[in-house]
Amino acid sequence: MQISRMHRASDYRIFRNFSWPTELPDFARFNVIHGWNGSGKTSLSNLFRHIERR
Repeated sequence: MQISRMHRASDYRIFRNFSWPTELPDFARFNVIHGWNGSGKTSLSNLFRHIERR
């Protein structure tokens, strides 16, 4: 399974009513996620882990 985009995320840590902007490209096969501390990198990783484990 490949995740191409995250349509919505709400009320999960830093993600409050997030919806995928139209100008943001889809995830590719390999991606680099970077940002300031507190920007949601670990939250995004935990969401992916939750999806993986279901």
